[in-house]
Amino acid sequence: MTTTLTTRRLGNTDMTITTVGFGAWAVGGGDWAFGWGPQEDDESIATIRHALARGINWIDTAAVYGLGHSEEVVRRALEGVPAGERPYIFTKCGMVWDERNRMASPGQDLRPGEDQYRYGEQKQDAQRNALGNQFQQWRSHR
Repeated sequence: MTTTLTTRRLGNTDMTITTVGFGAWAVGGGDWAFGWGPQEDDESIATIRHALARGINWIDTAAVYGLGHSEEVVRRALEGVPAGERPYIFTKCGMVWDERNRMASPGQDLRPGEDQYRYGEQKQDAQRNALGNQFQQWRSHR
């Protein structure tokens, strides 16, 4: 099942994306400060796959959505999807949370100087692992 969706070029990249994408905030679950309530992972995975079947070609997620859980669900949803049929994955960094208190509001992760670049690379590696090494854009979450 596919639907013809309008596409546009993304900025000055060579990516052509649908004008509607899949936002994965809610699939992070409800057990964190900004969760949208309980979510069933299997239903989230089925919803992502349905969106892809309807023609969506990009997914927005972030490490902070579900405190890492959203990226894991997205990775699981894409398991078995052939490389040529996978959507673009756009994720973000720059927010940190307290592992001891999931209900505390996440804050911005501001690191001064060159340490910020090295720290950013470490965060990016962690997100690559969570997403199965398949994201196309990595942005700062502000």
